[in-house]
Amino acid sequence: MNLDLGSDSVEYVAWKAQEKKWYVDGEECPLSAFLIDAESIKLGQGKLAAGVSPEWIWNESPGKKQNIQEGFKKAFYLKIYLSKKHGSSVTEWREWMTTQRASRDALMLLWNSVDMLEKGKLMKVSIKGSKPTSMGEATVNVPIIEFDSWVARPADKPEPVAAPAEKSKDFLDDLEDEIDWG
Repeated sequence: MNLDLGSDSVEYVAWKAQEKKWYVDGEECPLSAFLIDAESIKLGQGKLAAGVSPEWIWNESPGKKQNIQEGFKKAFYLKIYLSKKHGSSVTEWREWMTTQRASRDALMLLWNSVDMLEKGKLMKVSIKGSKPTSMGEATVNVPIIEFDSWVARPADKPEPVAAPAEKSKDFLDDLEDEIDWG
């Protein structure tokens, strides 16, 4: 019997506004494009503090707002698909979840540039650098994320007899092959 309780590493994507750099799982990566599962979006609020686990409170639906609690900031959550072909250290799904103002502004600009969401498809976006933006007394670097196109979401795979890790790899390899990254 093999009991795998996972590793201690955390899998995530982050934009570091002061450094003007993207990080995947804590490693700096020169991302140039990724896919967004627009249907995965959650809006709400988060509380981040050194030495403790983050706290997240998600709205019941994206359009329904709630009052921001003391010590919390506005937040969002998205599932994104990264590719080694486009600067990532991995070709896999990751979570982009943050309270950071520069990331929130970039996402808002992206969302406002798209006429309508296409249900069942993934949003292909390109990263075009960053733009210094004044926010109060500070200047931060907002990533420039531009909409390219909608790409088909691959069909769900039937449950294989093999281990789950093999299913995940097959699914992601198939997804990578199906996408026209341009």
